[in-house]
Amino acid sequence: MPSPLVTNHSFVVPAYGDRACLDTVNGLPDTTLLERAHSNHVTKLVLLVDDKPLMRQALRMLFESEPDFEVAGEAAHGQEAISKAEALKPHLIILDYSMPVMDGLEAAPILLDKLPTVILILFTNYASDEIEAPAREAGIHAVVPKHQADTHLMPTIHALFSSEPLKTGPQLLEFVKLRLFP
Repeated sequence: MPSPLVTNHSFVVPAYGDRACLDTVNGLPDTTLLERAHSNHVTKLVLLVDDKPLMRQALRMLFESEPDFEVAGEAAHGQEAISKAEALKPHLIILDYSMPVMDGLEAAPILLDKLPTVILILFTNYASDEIEAPAREAGIHAVVPKHQADTHLMPTIHALFSSEPLKTGPQLLEFVKLRLFP
């Protein structure tokens, strides 16, 4: 069963308290789903998945300006994303919704099965309430509309990797403003 989510203006954010995964080194339960990604001393690896090379290039440029992130690879569809994710072990995967071969919603549960600690963000032109429910069911952690990339993508990513409590409504808007305009 997917994690409960908080939805606010195209944000879909999980409540992590109910999910845990096994530490692959010693087999003990992690205290949170994203423990390895929360470390401030570890560069977070990113896999970009979009069928449009120009979109992947724009996303790559965005992540190159972020010191805590490194683009580990790119894929043009969900099936390619699955094989690259297995090899690269990213902390974060940005998935397009509509792609040939396999779309982001089809790939998400497979990716989570293979990498249970990965954060999945559906990055789409089609963000709506109708997309958020299937995204939630597929295990997607956040839905960000492509037309809001400049204002919503990185704040959403930082919120997901943050150890701070997740915010909703006016608290989330204030959090995003502080992240954008410190």
